Amino acid sequence: MRAIKTAGLLLQLRLRIARNSINEVRHRSKLLLFVIAAGIVLLALLVFAGSLTLLLIARQQNALPEIVARLCFTGFLLLLAGSVPFAASTLALSEDYPVLFAAPIQPEAAIAARLLDAAVSNSAQFAVIGLPMFPACAWIAGYSGWQWLLLTAAVFLYLTLPALLSGFILLVLLRLLGAARLRGAIAILNLLMGAVTCLAVVIEAQHLPIHFNAVQLMQSPAPLTAAHWPPAVWMTRLLLSSAHTGVLLQNLLWLFLANLALFAACMAAGKGLQEELGDALAATEKNAVRSLRGGEWQWLPSPLGMMASRDTRMVLRDPMLLSQLGVPVLLYLTPYMLAVQNSDPASRELLFPFAAGVVVFILYMQTSILTLSLPGMDAQAFWIILAAPQPIQRTLVAKWLVGFLFCSVTAAALILIAGISFSASPAALILCSAVILCSAAALCGLGTGIAALFPKFIHANPSLRVSNLALIAGFFASAAYTLLSVLLLAGAWWIDQNSTAGSLHKIWAILMLLLYLLLSAVCTALPIGLGAARLQQYEWAQA
Repeated sequence: MRAIKTAGLLLQLRLRIARNSINEVRHRSKLLLFVIAAGIVLLALLVFAGSLTLLLIARQQNALPEIVARLCFTGFLLLLAGSVPFAASTLALSEDYPVLFAAPIQPEAAIAARLLDAAVSNSAQFAVIGLPMFPACAWIAGYSGWQWLLLTAAVFLYLTLPALLSGFILLVLLRLLGAARLRGAIAILNLLMGAVTCLAVVIEAQHLPIHFNAVQLMQSPAPLTAAHWPPAVWMTRLLLSSAHTGVLLQNLLWLFLANLALFAACMAAGKGLQEELGDALAATEKNAVRSLRGGEWQWLPSPLGMMASRDTRMVLRDPMLLSQLGVPVLLYLTPYMLAVQNSDPASRELLFPFAAGVVVFILYMQTSILTLSLPGMDAQAFWIILAAPQPIQRTLVAKWLVGFLFCSVTAAALILIAGISFSASPAALILCSAVILCSAAALCGLGTGIAALFPKFIHANPSLRVSNLALIAGFFASAAYTLLSVLLLAGAWWIDQNSTAGSLHKIWAILMLLLYLLLSAVCTALPIGLGAARLQQYEWAQA
């Protein structure tokens, strides 16, 4: 009982810290906070409306259970794939361990508070784009007043499961490998979650027809496998059981028991690890400053080449960041696994477009992870860079260049291998490579500039080098750029395919391509310029 009260006190302190952070931002930039809040509300309404429309069509086609199962499974998979940084940062990578050890509290209370903190932080990333689908499903199912309260509890339990599962696996790895191999355990957990995500995608994708539209998919939904596994099946049955109170309560009980079992397992696995984690984190931070050869950019003029070399070395000696960058690449195996299982020539023709889509997703994830993190990797040493007798914009350009070359070279190599493997035409390869280079430049410019606009140089967790405002603004900016780019490129392709050689419609296709290039150039240069102007006026007390 005393441990529970102490854990509650720690959570109250965490909530006060979050509230104070929001109040500080509100006093400094009310307009920006209003714009971000309005964008979040608008996006949530759009997701709700889209989910509601999809579910209405599914109900007319008698495919509502299968579509709800796919939505629940996809949400759980996204949370599971992204839960590692939150579980690792709250459970292991924290610099306040000495304070906690000196305080008269039970170690179990610290673990309990950190587990709940990780669960809430992990589910927050899914709230805007995934949470609205649950009330849409309940609306279609005809939930009554008191059933909405049960749904709220069920959604909370469902969203906390991925973080608890990642936390449990991490603690077990630390038991097996030892707390001294903290970074290695986190890297293994990243790779394991990426492999699970890739396997689940392949299991689902091999049951979907390659040639389909939305109505055909609902008229004859393919059999599901992974989406019918717990806990997705529990949430699906709960959402569709408004007319059967017993089924609703039964599945709610399963979710509660699963959370309780994982929570107890985490407490048991983490018992006695606190002091070892504190010592391991201190040793890791000391070893992180070791010299590392390689990564020199001697072909660039000084001091730009020197700064790019330094940032490259910082990335190469950070196994946590490298493992995060490597996890999305595991999804690249999906089209090849589908090719092995599907020998239909008509279906294989669409494997290259599918692989190109996977590469674009990998590019999106890697640019978000790397460029948002690079400005904050300097930590408090960035004050020396600010005081150096050189333009701060040159430093941001160096960070943009590191992110651009790393992400664009990776994506270009993957698309080249896919083109050779699936017999793509040279024109398609050249076009895809050009789009990758332009998109990588724009996404890296957005990430670097936004991280400079909302800097964070003092951070307790080495894995959280980005401010909350930078994460939110980066998500909206990158998503908006990606959506506009897809619309422009798809529109240009459609016009080109549905017009004659001498038609004036070709001009519209060219104009849409020029708009895409202009959009990419603006997203590359403008955020970096704004970020440099922000850092020129930066006061270290704001960190």
